[in-house]
Amino acid sequence: MKQEKKTLSYYRLRLEVYLKDYHPQLLSDETFIRERSEAAAKTYEEAFLQDNPIGIAESM
Repeated sequence: MKQEKKTLSYYRLRLEVYLKDYHPQLLSDETFIRERSEAAAKTYEEAFLQDNPIGIAESM
């Protein structure tokens, strides 16, 4: 049996916790989770690279 290696993502984990608490029906939607967590990571990276303070970048 081949095991798929999963990359840990802060934004993915945060989204999964939120979904578990408030929208458990969406936990099985892998595409939704992947797209939203990647978008959040990209937004944070762009804000950080524009010299925004970490607190501001996290809130975007």
